[in-house]
Amino acid sequence: MADAPFDPSGAITFDLPSGCVNLAHASARVLVPADGVATLCHAAGEHATREFGYSIGTAMGKRLAQRLGQGAANVSMQTFLQHLRGEFALVGFGVVGMQQWADALLLIVEHTSLPSDLIAATLESALAGSTNRTVVCVKLVEEDGKTRFLLGGPQGAKRVTEWLEKGMFWGEVLVRLHSRHDPDARGDA
Repeated sequence: MADAPFDPSGAITFDLPSGCVNLAHASARVLVPADGVATLCHAAGEHATREFGYSIGTAMGKRLAQRLGQGAANVSMQTFLQHLRGEFALVGFGVVGMQQWADALLLIVEHTSLPSDLIAATLESALAGSTNRTVVCVKLVEEDGKTRFLLGGPQGAKRVTEWLEKGMFWGEVLVRLHSRHDPDARGDA
């Protein structure tokens, strides 16, 4: 069933007599305004926001692994993206897309008003939980209602973050990652 399309049927149920909202294979949920969540995240700070994102993403990763089976890391990118996109939609976190730039893999999240550190942490833990791989998401840019995240390993992510902090344009970062002339670019992003 690993290549089965994402099926949201029955994923969210409302138990009105007991006042509960349930997401299949997850703990009880609440429906709150996205701008309220964003306000809480800003007040809580980056560390607490990332921890919140990790808890959401960990649950997503478990559901993805359960749905995709033991071969979650081996399904087609199309199938995996469809299921990840479904998970993000179920919790109201936006629409997830994917781009490949040479060897660099980017996830693009659209239609969200949530902080990028919350989204990045959610993506990291959802991917880690479903593939059993350590993944770091580095925000490259937020523009035109889209946030682009580079997926990489810890060392590559650290290098990319340093370049971005020095003011390097995100397109240059991707080129530099794949440059054979850059001694710092070893392809482990």
